[in-house]
Amino acid sequence: MLFSCSLYANIDYPIAPEKIAKDTWVLWGANEIFSAKNGGHIANIGVIITAEASLVFDSGPSKGFADALNAWIKTQGGGPVRYVLNSHAHPDHFLGNQVFQKSALMAAAPTRDAIAEEGSDLAENLYRMVGAKMQGTQSVTPEKIATNQRFNLGEHQLEIKILNGHTNADLVLFDHSTGVLFTGDLVFYQRALTTPHAVLKDWLTSLDQLDQLPYKTLIAGHGPIDQTRSATAQTRQYLLWLDKVMQQGAEQGLSMAEMLSQWRKNPLREIALSEYEFVRSLAHWYPAYEVAALK
Repeated sequence: MLFSCSLYANIDYPIAPEKIAKDTWVLWGANEIFSAKNGGHIANIGVIITAEASLVFDSGPSKGFADALNAWIKTQGGGPVRYVLNSHAHPDHFLGNQVFQKSALMAAAPTRDAIAEEGSDLAENLYRMVGAKMQGTQSVTPEKIATNQRFNLGEHQLEIKILNGHTNADLVLFDHSTGVLFTGDLVFYQRALTTPHAVLKDWLTSLDQLDQLPYKTLIAGHGPIDQTRSATAQTRQYLLWLDKVMQQGAEQGLSMAEMLSQWRKNPLREIALSEYEFVRSLAHWYPAYEVAALK
């Protein structure tokens, strides 16, 4: 689906990339829900620019955002964007795809299939929440299937790993040269995590695998930079708390309405969007806990 609104055709999409390592930048997403103000840019977007070629880790929420990103990349004097990695099939991570060469677009097979099947509906839904900054945005499915693989980009020795848990395919990128790890939404830091397609056991296993990597700097899908190896622990703590509070509530026979106040017991309740995301996770997960408690 293609969205157009000539009244807002000249809307500016300001971006502010921050250099975090050699050749490596992050465009920090707002720790907020989708809104017209943030234009849907709530996820962290990574960029590696070398003289040979450039790489984008997640293309962002809209054509306007990706246009601004692509224009900025060209000002840096690096090579063309040869790789655009989609970490997973949530709209804040892939709806900028159309700005880049289709041959550059890469995603795990389940992510590619989900974008092909649901991308237009996700774009339409995001347009309802964000509005005019979605002008001209359409979903584009990646051509290339990403697998567990290593490749070089200039002096950077990069490794793609396909994990799961947040969704059924979560792509992460580790730069062995700089120690930077882009995790997509397998890690949330100082921001409550989202669970619409999550599987608890798989997510915890993937966090264990991330902890085995010798990274120095972790860029979560949402939240600030982590250079103390704290972010995976926080995500794990939050997941285990969700599991515990929902299991206990179901065993006590609490209704979903009665569960709403339980977010106050969360030791991480002060992080961004803790109440909002707890309510959403109740809707996603609690019915299964109720069924299990009745067996």
